[in-house]
Amino acid sequence: MQILGKEIEFDFEEAENIDKAIRLDNKYKEIFKEANTLTEKCKVYKDFFDELMGKGTSEKLFGNKNKFFEITDAYQDLMKEAERVNNEVIKRTSQINKKYERYK
Repeated sequence: MQILGKEIEFDFEEAENIDKAIRLDNKYKEIFKEANTLTEKCKVYKDFFDELMGKGTSEKLFGNKNKFFEITDAYQDLMKEAERVNNEVIKRTSQINKKYERYK
């Protein structure tokens, strides 16, 4: 997967990754609310990337910089992709259920 032009070993087609992203998104939204400064907010997002994709991911993506817009854009792009894949899963599951409904 490409994030900020960097290749990261991560695939949302693995069901566990989508489940984990959604769970962590909910967890980190709560933590984010408690962050008072932009630096703290950047740390929250960096921690999110590290917990989701493995320790050191945020360092690889952002280095030691706390460029708020870059970090939040990367987070939003990641979650958009998670939602896109999740919506496709829902669509395909519905199609499969319809197809085999006639055999009940």
